[in-house]
Amino acid sequence: MIPKPRSLGSENAGSLPFAEREEPMSEIAGVLCDLDGTLVDSEWLHVMAWNIIAGRYSLNLPEDWDADYVGKPDSYQAAKMMRQFPFLPGKDELLAERHAIYQGLLRENSAKIRFPNVEDSLKTLRDAGFKLALGSNSNMGNCQAALEAAGLLEFFPVIIAFGMVKEGKPAPDIYIEAAKRLGLPPGACAVVEDTTLGIASGRDAGCLTLGVATTTSMESLKDADHVFPTTAAALDWIAKT
Repeated sequence: MIPKPRSLGSENAGSLPFAEREEPMSEIAGVLCDLDGTLVDSEWLHVMAWNIIAGRYSLNLPEDWDADYVGKPDSYQAAKMMRQFPFLPGKDELLAERHAIYQGLLRENSAKIRFPNVEDSLKTLRDAGFKLALGSNSNMGNCQAALEAAGLLEFFPVIIAFGMVKEGKPAPDIYIEAAKRLGLPPGACAVVEDTTLGIASGRDAGCLTLGVATTTSMESLKDADHVFPTTAAALDWIAKT
């Protein structure tokens, strides 16, 4: 059984235990990973894609337009832009154009989006018998393109993308469905996330939550059961637990 979060020894240095659970978790058998900012360093490419759209349509966006964007689906930003600039094309057309730009940027920057040691850590988990799934607020095309560009597609036979369940993150639907597709109860799964939206999603699904401070501070992820400085550190902790 996995106990309530505890202080870790030197072999797991860098993890901070934050949240407390009322009940111990089941043994971890599945690992459910977020994509953008967790498995791949791609948030900056999402922002770049929208900035290219803004340039094409001569949109005067405020400097902080992306302040509330991280972790949210592209449809959120598309709807926000269309309210502000009603002359834009329809939502489906705008999103298709934006996705094509983003996927091109992924191919051009494949070496830059790879977080250190993540591929090796995923291989260790897979070889040890852990079941792996991806849960993302990105659509399926962008998920597959990002994983392929980072050389990680082979590790995720199960991908739950935005639009495949009723509600995206922070609702728990994505991770509940991911665990279901792996044939596991959520309590037997660990969720690895870089945002507060994702931590809330995993926690409400009933999973052990591991925050990774790749896009924000460790303190901001205090609602997670454990917080790590990198994704590889979180994955390696699972392998050793």
